[in-house]
Amino acid sequence: MKKLTLIISIAAAALAPGGCSKSARLPHQVSVVQKNDEPSKDATIVLGDVLVIEMPGDMAAGYMWELRPLPPDVAGMALIEGRYSNPSEAGKPGKFTYLMRTIHIGEQPLEFIYRHAAQKDRPPVKTFTVNVRIK
Repeated sequence: MKKLTLIISIAAAALAPGGCSKSARLPHQVSVVQKNDEPSKDATIVLGDVLVIEMPGDMAAGYMWELRPLPPDVAGMALIEGRYSNPSEAGKPGKFTYLMRTIHIGEQPLEFIYRHAAQKDRPPVKTFTVNVRIK
């Protein structure tokens, strides 16, 4: 019985906060929310974490946010998912959410453009850039 108690105690100590090495850090989410049509924001994120970018928009009127393609040779981020959430109240904008995973250390600008889906040949109505520093 003493052996079983000792084994359980060792396992509990290893799994307790602070019992694991610092290199076993779980990924975190860092959020960037566009407000009041700001043109850009800065974000610092740790390699392996997920960046969540939220922007208001009106998909019901045909407008949407798009991520400009990242050059593969310099991309420090990869798109996990892009989605739209309907507005919580009538007359309010919905929310576009992009989840990005870090790939390597460095700096990566993420440029989003907002335009009507049927007007891809016209300049965007607005843009939003997230300047990401990955450490």
